[in-house]
Amino acid sequence: MKKRLLIFLFSVMIILSCVLCKEIKEVNADTPRLMVSDYSIDKEKIYPGDTFNLTFTLKNTALNRVSNIKCKISSDNAQFLPVNSPGTAYIDEIYGEEEETLSFTLKADKGLKENAYKITIKTEYENWNGSYENVDEIYIPVSYEARAKIYGAYIIEEDIRLGDNIEIVANVNNIGNSEIYNVEAICKGENITESNQYIGTIEVGKSANIDLITKTIALGRGDRINKLYVNYEDKDGNKYTEEYRLGVSGVINVMEQDYSDIITVKEGPKKKGNGIWIGIIIGVLVLIVIGSLLVRRINYRRRISKEFE
Repeated sequence: MKKRLLIFLFSVMIILSCVLCKEIKEVNADTPRLMVSDYSIDKEKIYPGDTFNLTFTLKNTALNRVSNIKCKISSDNAQFLPVNSPGTAYIDEIYGEEEETLSFTLKADKGLKENAYKITIKTEYENWNGSYENVDEIYIPVSYEARAKIYGAYIIEEDIRLGDNIEIVANVNNIGNSEIYNVEAICKGENITESNQYIGTIEVGKSANIDLITKTIALGRGDRINKLYVNYEDKDGNKYTEEYRLGVSGVINVMEQDYSDIITVKEGPKKKGNGIWIGIIIGVLVLIVIGSLLVRRINYRRRISKEFE
């Protein structure tokens, strides 16, 4: 009886040992999984030609340790190239459910279009049971920069007096790689009243004319600054401002009104017809002044247009 009992117990122990060994073997043989769990870039926007840092986290999602880990990053058609490195990194080991963070400096190709581009992260690693590899893909958006510049800001009038209306002309050019929207020109300062002009959309490489009428309200002084502003937006609605100082470093030479040229007509006998001749002479002088201003403005417009041809 005792012998049978011992045989039975021994058989049970053998069966339990086999089951236990099988479970241990299954745990040890668990396939390791090393994958990218998170990534980030150090710039809000990446433009063609930019250099940026890509940081990502490798996580061992299995219970077993992995070792001899080699990580390599690449992109199609060399859209992103590693800077000061071959684009590879080596990690000795990562224990089960642990993480390791890697960082690479990359440069975006100057010829990239506005789009999202793929970066491939290939990881090769080992455990006691063999060699493995994993491929992850992340996408980096490349944007076009919205840029505008003011050219040739000019005040038409030369002899500027207090209370005069003056005309400010200029050109704003889209020098970026994408259209700019809701373009608006504003002139304001301490010598002039505020005036604005809505322009709208300017295509890439195109320019628009600025033509503002304002009025002088204070005499010119070195601490009174006047500026021309151009506000605009990119396709995402981000707002930008370009500014330009008017006059000489922002100072407009505004002088007192000059009444010395007013002719005082003394009382006395007047010859008939003198008033007509005086009127004709004044009219001719006015036409000459207006004509001179128009010619000067036309020549200025032609000069500015030639600069952008």
